[in-house]
Amino acid sequence: MWYSAASHFFYFSYCTHRNLHGGIPVYAAPAKASALIDESQIKEEPLKELAEFAVLQQTPLSSLQKLQYPFSDFPEDYYNVQLKDRELCINQFTGDILAQQDYTTTYQLANFSLRWHTGRSGTIWALIMALASAYILFFIYSGFAITLKRRRGRSKNKFKAKDARIIILVGSENGGTFKFADAIYTQLIKHGEKVFLSDLSNFAAFPNAEHLVIMTSTYGQGDAPSNAKKLADRIQQYSQKQDIQFSIVGFGSRSYRQFCQFAFDVATLLQSTKWAKALMPVFTVNDKSPQDFSDWLTEWTRQTGFNMMMPRKLLEPDTTELKKVSVTSRTVPDEESSFMIRLKSLKLRHAVSGDLLAIYPKNDHRERLYSIGKIGKEMQLSVKLHEHGLGSGFLNNLQQGDQIKVKLVKNQHFRFPKRAKKSSWYPTERVLHPSWE
Repeated sequence: MWYSAASHFFYFSYCTHRNLHGGIPVYAAPAKASALIDESQIKEEPLKELAEFAVLQQTPLSSLQKLQYPFSDFPEDYYNVQLKDRELCINQFTGDILAQQDYTTTYQLANFSLRWHTGRSGTIWALIMALASAYILFFIYSGFAITLKRRRGRSKNKFKAKDARIIILVGSENGGTFKFADAIYTQLIKHGEKVFLSDLSNFAAFPNAEHLVIMTSTYGQGDAPSNAKKLADRIQQYSQKQDIQFSIVGFGSRSYRQFCQFAFDVATLLQSTKWAKALMPVFTVNDKSPQDFSDWLTEWTRQTGFNMMMPRKLLEPDTTELKKVSVTSRTVPDEESSFMIRLKSLKLRHAVSGDLLAIYPKNDHRERLYSIGKIGKEMQLSVKLHEHGLGSGFLNNLQQGDQIKVKLVKNQHFRFPKRAKKSSWYPTERVLHPSWE
């Protein structure tokens, strides 16, 4: 309903604009009041001052749209007064109304529409319209910026999926796994191979594929990352007509019980098909370890015969988008070895509760993620101190005033959706998980 009403309104405004600027007369303006003047009835007496004109005294200034003075002292010249609802021609000597033309309701609405959508109806409304226009430009810019940011570091496919010999599909929640996949893709392209790189949810028919490489992380309690949730349905929908050898690399951290669980689930899913042939067992990469990934690459190269080397960029820590934060306060670990630590940074003011803060305790590839609780302008982390824990131990050694470099990871799954009718929350150990309907 709102769409139809909005469409009609803007069409109404468009037609009005065309009419008043010489276009198609959809909502025609009424006849001019001057056409109704009977010049034989024009008088020059009794002569009155302009301030004595009764019609002007009875007309509020707020209803005045336009006032045109007489061009000469001839009786045929008059005051032309345009109000919101009518047009008047007033005798310049006596103040009598020579002619009056009432505006039709349609014309008044058309005129109001034009003033409304051009910001002419008042200073405040003009400022509101200007602000709205600025927001539109901001949304256009931010949309492109977000898209480019998501695609940053990802190569553009040189070949189509239907033509590729090697298919690389990636499951990643925050894009970190794409760094590894893109490095392999780039090397294979340089060696003249036809390769296609995409999300796991984009699994489709690959008529010329011989090799399938799947690199995926695990989200939450062994679940699929956001760009891999459709994989199971897509595998059932698209059964390959030829045999394809597959290899799976799981990314995660051994500090979690469900380490790389989704990678093993994908392996089970593929093994249930007739066309998928496992080239090697599932390999796992702990904490984005270059050594673990190199072990997989060495074995995959030996099995396939491709001439591959460990990409140099995977040996370097990812320091992009790191921001400094300062420790404002902290507590000591309680009887359950839990403590709170508060951080502040002017460059991370847009962070909200539920977003993730990535820290790098050893300034290398090893990354630890902590959920943020936003309290005022500060970010609070609730940390469980583990014996020999890399991340928790690092945070526990921080004192008030210390500074560290972190990266903000937006956690869209934890935010309230705009159209959810109701929400429910359930605790798992020390973490609260939302569920939307």
